[in-house]
Amino acid sequence: MNPTSNLYDEVYFQRLVGYSRLTGRDYREYRVRGLRRLLRSYNRKSAAILDVACGDGFYVHSLASDFALVGGDVSIDGIRRSEKWRGLKLYQGDFCNLPFRDASWDSILALDVLEHLHSPQKALAEAYRVLKPGGYFILSVPNAGSFGNRLKGQEWFAYSDSTHVNLLDVPTWREILKTSGFCILRDGTDTPWDVPYPIIVPKVLQKPVSNLITILVRTTIVFLPWERGENYNAICMKRLDDGTTHRN
Repeated sequence: MNPTSNLYDEVYFQRLVGYSRLTGRDYREYRVRGLRRLLRSYNRKSAAILDVACGDGFYVHSLASDFALVGGDVSIDGIRRSEKWRGLKLYQGDFCNLPFRDASWDSILALDVLEHLHSPQKALAEAYRVLKPGGYFILSVPNAGSFGNRLKGQEWFAYSDSTHVNLLDVPTWREILKTSGFCILRDGTDTPWDVPYPIIVPKVLQKPVSNLITILVRTTIVFLPWERGENYNAICMKRLDDGTTHRN
């Protein structure tokens, strides 16, 4: 058994659910809309898509009717929580050692996972291996160069999770992705939303504005052309066999 699987137990998932309901609803209910549109724009309906850190299976469940989606997670508790949705295709395993043959997936989702890995390069090598030529790798990670981190320091949201061991800024993530062989098709960050910030605007006003921004951010996958948003988002591509990035 992978010892890191013990880090993501039932208590861990309960805390995540509590955090996600700061706006009164699970933020993933908003995020899945943007994900669906994004995946449809890059994949045919029969595309084989892998969610490498599916947690409790929310996205696998929400998108399974649109794509041939499979979810995996290192956490046994996460997989058990996923079983509340019957019929999902799931496996328990490590992102750094994927149990799939080469070139077997059209797209891979890695949402809020690379920051948990001591060696994201190893995971990216695995993702590259199992993607088909021309396949897409879609990721989201906290951005250590964010406006929020600069203002809040150790109070920034990403530091509240002790399993975050790789908090990097945008230029570093870009370099890691490129050296892993990926071509970045589109990337950027979202907005400041980790209120309250230690600024002049009263906290009582920051929260409703932040809630509105959070809904807008989660409803779309945001690729703002700046490097100060709380999260870095990117769509990458495994080059075709001829070394190009043109896909019909």
